[in-house]
Amino acid sequence: MASTDEGVIDARDITLDSLIVEAGEKFEYEYDFGDGWIHQIVVEKFLPGIKRKQYPTCTAGKLACPPEDSGGLRGFYENLKIIKNKKHSEYKDTKRWLGRGYDPAYFNKEKLNKTLVSLDKYIYDWLNND
Repeated sequence: MASTDEGVIDARDITLDSLIVEAGEKFEYEYDFGDGWIHQIVVEKFLPGIKRKQYPTCTAGKLACPPEDSGGLRGFYENLKIIKNKKHSEYKDTKRWLGRGYDPAYFNKEKLNKTLVSLDKYIYDWLNND
């Protein structure tokens, strides 16, 4: 297990099931070091596995993901503020950048689960191209 003095563990060196063993445990995950997205994750409960079910799977959620390179939390909320005001000088550019039809309140569990199906290949490619 690779770790630093700050307690940071490289995701390539560990699996969650070796760290999280009971409900109620918490951990932080930092995604995109440049923008500083810090996710605080609380394990609510463990569910029994279901045969022939694809894992990982999302059981619930809400709100759309912020787009890549949106400037972290501050930049993302600034973009949301801009797209609520059609008279804002950056409205058209921000709408174009966010993508046609971007809706921050939209969440599609089925679409996310289809994406998760390809996660194993993504992780394999990432680990082998580093």
